[in-house]
Amino acid sequence: MKRNKIELALAAMAALGLTAHATDELQTVVTTATKTAKNIEGVAATVEVVTRKEIEQMGAESLKDILKRTPGITVQYGTFPSASAKSKSSVSIRGMSANGTLFLIDGRRLAGEVKNPYDLDRIPASIVERVEIVKGPMSSLYGADAVGGVINIITRRPAKKTRVDVGVRYGANDHGAADNVNLYGTLQGRHERLGYSFFANGTFTEPYTQNEDADVYVLQPGTPPSRVKPSQHTMPPVHNIHDRYDDVPVTYREESDVFNLGGHLEYDFTDTVTGGVDVGYLSEDREGVYVGYFHPTNYQPQPGRRLPAYNVPVNSDDDNERLDLSADLRYMATDTLDLKARVYWSSYEKRNTTTAREYEDMGYATEKDSAASGMNADVDIVVGELTATWMPVDAHLVTGGVEYRDENRKATVFRQGSGMSEKSVYYQAAYLQDEWSVTDALDLILGARYDIISNADDKATFRIGALYTFSEALRVRANFAQGYRTPDIRELYIFKNTPGGLQVGADVMGYDLKPEETNAYEAAVAGKYEAFDYEVVAFYNDVENMIQQVVRPYGTNPRAHTFENIGDAKTYGLETRVGYRLDDAFHLGLYWSELRTENERTDKDLPFNPERTVMATLDYAPTSSLNLAISGRYVGEQYYMRIENRGAPTESQRWSKTDDYTVVDLSASWRWSEEIELFAGVDNLFDEKIDDILGSSVGPFMYGGIRIKL
Repeated sequence: MKRNKIELALAAMAALGLTAHATDELQTVVTTATKTAKNIEGVAATVEVVTRKEIEQMGAESLKDILKRTPGITVQYGTFPSASAKSKSSVSIRGMSANGTLFLIDGRRLAGEVKNPYDLDRIPASIVERVEIVKGPMSSLYGADAVGGVINIITRRPAKKTRVDVGVRYGANDHGAADNVNLYGTLQGRHERLGYSFFANGTFTEPYTQNEDADVYVLQPGTPPSRVKPSQHTMPPVHNIHDRYDDVPVTYREESDVFNLGGHLEYDFTDTVTGGVDVGYLSEDREGVYVGYFHPTNYQPQPGRRLPAYNVPVNSDDDNERLDLSADLRYMATDTLDLKARVYWSSYEKRNTTTAREYEDMGYATEKDSAASGMNADVDIVVGELTATWMPVDAHLVTGGVEYRDENRKATVFRQGSGMSEKSVYYQAAYLQDEWSVTDALDLILGARYDIISNADDKATFRIGALYTFSEALRVRANFAQGYRTPDIRELYIFKNTPGGLQVGADVMGYDLKPEETNAYEAAVAGKYEAFDYEVVAFYNDVENMIQQVVRPYGTNPRAHTFENIGDAKTYGLETRVGYRLDDAFHLGLYWSELRTENERTDKDLPFNPERTVMATLDYAPTSSLNLAISGRYVGEQYYMRIENRGAPTESQRWSKTDDYTVVDLSASWRWSEEIELFAGVDNLFDEKIDDILGSSVGPFMYGGIRIKL
């Protein structure tokens, strides 16, 4: 396929500099921040890029392994309304909520649970070519949900020559627990006009558990109803339930089997027309043991009304599948005009079964009989996009597009009982962006988007950024961007007694939940001088109508989890990155972040946001075939709402603070031959303890493997 003027101009811009992460010029190009290929140093936004080379050097198995080592990313646990929330994590950027981070794969949205709590573990590192992370609101390009930033996982694409990669990785902690086996294979290549890329990955994980005690209570009917110890209940059969179950093996890393299959085909029909298709399939099975906040017993004071028990051991089993299909067509109409069309469909089926671990005590004949109505769902996302990139004159690159997105969720969580009910929302949008090279030194970017949303008011968002290059040693940029997030379907309509407690959507509660809006300001200086590179970024996010989960009474239940606009909030801070290459063998890197957050109504910090994060790395390559690395991550104290006496009549909540922690990791790789590479490493070398509310730690985790590249 021939290259038009737009491609040549973008290639020229990309060749002007090198990314701070690598010296390979091909790795300098990013697309997420502008939807056009652009040198990372020419983008008026903060962008982190994790390359394929870096992914291999860190020995990553999953997307979580990649992101937890990426500067400016906070991994948050317990954000999912399920018994298994302790083993699920989401991502926050610059103090914005986990719902404010938009995940994309090759620019496409994924169907799944809200906040993507499973996807950090289910997306394997082996299929990833690079990860692009744009910090700050990107609603002017991507619409709702991108108030904190965008994480775009770019998978492996067709190669000019046939390339086959296969590998295996095994890891376990120092006690032989949390075993993880990963097997993968990829095929990339091109034959005449046909390009192809295929992948297959299987990950098999044994559980990591910690013993915890379950302090059990049962509902005592009355006026008003109360919660009592099973031994004190007025129904004698309830006495079969223990007042306390000791040493419950609570799962912090689930037993799981995860399979990913997929591929990409592209065909040059003519020199100006190229078409492509993508297919992806996910299948996973997850099992865990938890202390469920709520589970029904089989004891019935009245026919059809089973008494609920609180803080009882439960078994959770997930059987999930996802199918992604995409088709795109590109037409280079002229040397200065590119047209692209894409349609894609992401379909997700979730089947969850939660059963009582002590089912006989709770009055059931079999464990299967004790199954509570699971959090089952069928989620479908259908998207159509038309995009045009036009260079009317050499100084302007204009990108515009229209988009239609329909999201449909059938789930058991919108009402009590086991039946499915359906909720839908659709979006229509148009956007326009101009990348303007004012002078050789000054670049501006201006963008606007207008969204029509079925369950919220129409919304316009704007962005303006400037980049001035004094020299290679000094670049200055400033950026203003707007973001917004409409309440998701769960926040509006959930109505379910879950193992995590009663969940009541704002609409069910009768609360008018407004969209969350953000005005973000950013200023930065960056540059390179000989072996030294640096970047200093100051940011300020002014949030209106921030949405957070709160606890409110609902009916006779004194504690229901619902969602409200907590008022205005702000997050602000300073991010500093420094790199220094001592010689061809040694490279030092340092990242330091100071983050401050505030709920302006209460003057409290926003939960689960460390005030300080520091990352340091030392890479040593004594030969062309050997690479050694040591890295350290310091994560500061984090405020959160602690539940006291959970499930008891005296249950309450208070603000608490986690301990800070420092984790040191080692990794090494040795290229035995041109085709074979061996690698190994140790995560959490010094067995640093991490608070359970932050996901705990399996202790020192040792891994090793082999990669074969043909």
